[in-house]
Amino acid sequence: MSSEKSRTTAFLERVGLKQPDPRELVKEWTRNLRREQRMLDRQLRQIEREELKMQRDIKMLAKKGEMAAIRPLAHSLVQSKKAKNRINVTKAHMNSVNLQLRHQAAQMRMAQVMQSSTKVMAAMNSLVKMPEVAKNMQEMAMEMERAGLIEEIMDDAMESTFDDEGMDGEADAAVDQIIAELTTGLLDKAPAAPTTAPKTDLAAQGKQLYLQGLGASSDDLNISSLEDIPVAPTAPVSAPVPKGDDAVSELDRRLAALQAG
Repeated sequence: MSSEKSRTTAFLERVGLKQPDPRELVKEWTRNLRREQRMLDRQLRQIEREELKMQRDIKMLAKKGEMAAIRPLAHSLVQSKKAKNRINVTKAHMNSVNLQLRHQAAQMRMAQVMQSSTKVMAAMNSLVKMPEVAKNMQEMAMEMERAGLIEEIMDDAMESTFDDEGMDGEADAAVDQIIAELTTGLLDKAPAAPTTAPKTDLAAQGKQLYLQGLGASSDDLNISSLEDIPVAPTAPVSAPVPKGDDAVSELDRRLAALQAG
C-alpha cells in the first residue's frame, strides 16, 4: 500500500499536481549552487592564466618598443579584470542564497512549510542578471517562486548589471593605467629608431683636399667657398660653378694648372 502511495505521489509531482518536498528542494538548490560555484572557480583560474600570458606579452613588446601592439592587449586585460569582478560578485550572491537556504532547512525541521525570504529574493534578482549563470539561475528562480520561497522576478531584473556601453572614457583610462604599470622602465630600454646618416658634402671635401695639396695653413682651410681659393689665371669659363663630384674634378684641374705654371 505504501509503495503504491509513493508511486502516486511521484506521478503527481511530475505532472505538477503536488508540491515536492521543500526539504528536497533545498537540497537540490544547494547542490546546484555548489556546482555553479565550481564552474565559476574554473573560469576564474582560466582568466588568471590568460592575464599572466598577456602581461608577459605586453612587457616583451615594451622592450621592443612596439607600442601599437601593446594597447589591444591592455584593453583585453581591462575586460578580463571586469569579468573577474563580475564572477566574484556572482559568487558572493550565491553564498548569500546558500546561507538563506540553510536557514530555511533549519526552520523546516519544525515546520514543513517554506517561508518567503526577501534576502533570497534580492540575491536571485542579482544572479539572474549575471551572464555566466543567468540561464541556470532563472530556472532556479522559477522553482523557488513555485515553492513560495521568492516572489515573481520582474522582466527588467533580467537586464545585465554590468553594462559596458557608455564607459569608453573610463575604459581608456584603465587601459592607460595598465600600460603605465606594466611598461615602467621598459620603454626606456627599447632600441632607438634608426636614424639617417648625414649626406656627405663632396664639394667641401674637395676644397679641403685641394688646399692640403697646396700645403695650405690651417687658416687657409677655413676659406668659405671655392671662389675664395687663389688660382692661376685660366681661360674664362661660362659654365656655372661645379657642385659635388664635379667640384672635385674642378679642383684637380686647377691644381694641375698651378703646378704647370
